[in-house]
Amino acid sequence: MKFPSHPEVQVISRFEPSDKRNPRPRPPLVNARWLLYESQFTNAGWYCSAESLDRHPEMWARGLPRSVRDSHHLILAYLDWNVREFTARKPLMGQPTEVVLMYRYVPTPLPGQPASGRSRDRDAIRPGGSVTALPSRATCRSKGTTR
Repeated sequence: MKFPSHPEVQVISRFEPSDKRNPRPRPPLVNARWLLYESQFTNAGWYCSAESLDRHPEMWARGLPRSVRDSHHLILAYLDWNVREFTARKPLMGQPTEVVLMYRYVPTPLPGQPASGRSRDRDAIRPGGSVTALPSRATCRSKGTTR
């Protein structure tokens, strides 16, 4: 989140591992609803490896923005909720001028398997204006700002 007169703030998912180079296996969740809601945003780029991006850049340039546009109402609701939660805890910060959803792919090994030590960051959505696609990221802008 970017604010007019404060430093940029990153709100991290409660499911993000603290050690991204060597993530531990995740324990089963009793209630996985929130994890599943968050994880749906990564579906668009799940198979977008560096190799696939090199081989099929046109496909990814078309497909990623379309996937983001198709789920924009879910993404905007999620961002809106995060903004409301954050500003309720830090009211003196005011409203952010920009909110960006980043997703990070962290390969989690099965128990007994070594960690790959690789993670990928993706810029999934920036609410605010027009749709553009870069080779390694999809950006979706909607008119206005989140509530």
